[in-house]
Amino acid sequence: MLTQALLVTLAVHATVGAMMPQDASSKAAPSISLTVLDARTNAPVRAAMVQRVHEALFPTWGTYEPTGIATSDDAGRVSMAASGGAWWIIKADGFAVRGVLSPRDGQTVELKPEVPITIEIVDFTGTPMPLVHLGVCVGCGHTPDVISATTGPDGRATIRGAGPNGGIVDLYPVHPDLLRDDYGGIPFDEMDEAGVATVRVLPGSKLEGRVLFPDGSPAVGVGVGLPKRHRGPWTRTNEDGDFTLFGLPTHPDYLEVRSATNEILGYFAGSRQGCRRTLTIHGPTRGTSRELDLESTRFEERPTGHVLVTAQLADGRAAVGVPVEAWDPDTGWCVRGLTDAEGQVSLLVHANRDLRVEAGGPESAYPTFDLGRIRIDEAGSSESIGVEFPAPRKVSIRLLGLEKYDSIHLVRADGSRLLLAEDAIDGLEPGRDDHEVTVDGVTLPVGRWAVACVHSDRRNNYRGLQLPSSTRDLGDRVEVDFRTESATAGR
Repeated sequence: MLTQALLVTLAVHATVGAMMPQDASSKAAPSISLTVLDARTNAPVRAAMVQRVHEALFPTWGTYEPTGIATSDDAGRVSMAASGGAWWIIKADGFAVRGVLSPRDGQTVELKPEVPITIEIVDFTGTPMPLVHLGVCVGCGHTPDVISATTGPDGRATIRGAGPNGGIVDLYPVHPDLLRDDYGGIPFDEMDEAGVATVRVLPGSKLEGRVLFPDGSPAVGVGVGLPKRHRGPWTRTNEDGDFTLFGLPTHPDYLEVRSATNEILGYFAGSRQGCRRTLTIHGPTRGTSRELDLESTRFEERPTGHVLVTAQLADGRAAVGVPVEAWDPDTGWCVRGLTDAEGQVSLLVHANRDLRVEAGGPESAYPTFDLGRIRIDEAGSSESIGVEFPAPRKVSIRLLGLEKYDSIHLVRADGSRLLLAEDAIDGLEPGRDDHEVTVDGVTLPVGRWAVACVHSDRRNNYRGLQLPSSTRDLGDRVEVDFRTESATAGR
């Protein structure tokens, strides 16, 4: 259940930020003029608002702070001080927003009509998601959300002022429970007759923490995020050095801390979901994330001990693919691995720390086992732990209504996917929609999961069906029919 505080946060972030006046340097810069025209009639567009924005080093969702604003005259002309590397965002009633990077003096910009579209956001089971912030970007991931909307109780929100104008028109769904890893354009070509397009987003995780300087004072206003993509996700620390970051994969390899001048201040090397993370930074560095050693960082002591976990089934066989985590409850530092074919995994950990160890979990086929606390007293020492699991559930899944180029995934609650029946589906005949495939011996995770059908011949055509949320509800067979969008279980 989302709290009232979160509702307020969503509303604040979805609101366009304060309009910033031009600074002194921009007033002294030479002026640039544009002419804004209607792409259909070539007529001038009057009263078009032009906003100058700069790319953000760690862009946060929903924020919008122009450094210059101007309005086109009766001839469609608009002038504003030049500023190198800035985007000019052009908006007018009834037209699709445009973004122009470093425009030339005298350049003509044509605006196409807006195409209102209702976006329906659903989770991995196909359930509509309310209170999802939808941000629209027309430059690149470093530019702000020039259009914002929030989904209602039905998971839908209507976006106005956008359209397929030939440039970048990216859509960023943001919600504490959803992953913000992949993003793409607004699916105008997938609207139904009612103007609705469905976008399915995989589960994500949230991380809370604090960034401190060596003297214990808070690092205020620094960026914390995942630097693999422009939009991260990123967030900023508050006046206490605290941050809340969501949209992450369940087990991010590392997070980065950056100053306002883009200096790397530190790394979060491994973070456990639901565990508050604290990082003490030692000052700026000129290094980049590509230089990061994921087993350690230059800002945290290097792990020097080992924990060896051996997992087996009740019948004595090795338990393969079991997730194992060791973490420090005081700092939130975490290391994770999967058991190999021998049922073993060795984790590199910090010596002289009290650590907790856990095996299994809802994204695996095994229940969660708390393996207790351990402590490696000397560098180079190791500790061994054994654990026994019950045999995982296996079922036969019958899939009906498949088409050529379909791929079938078992989608787990942590966002991971297991591809099913790839070879069988590759051999399906094109043009038919009544194919069926049976996949035997499917190992089910113990948590929430769904079967999803992705048709690669049509962009973002993703059909998903929620199956029983507990494997205890299932028999030995599951039948999924994508023609009737139904799923049944039996023996």
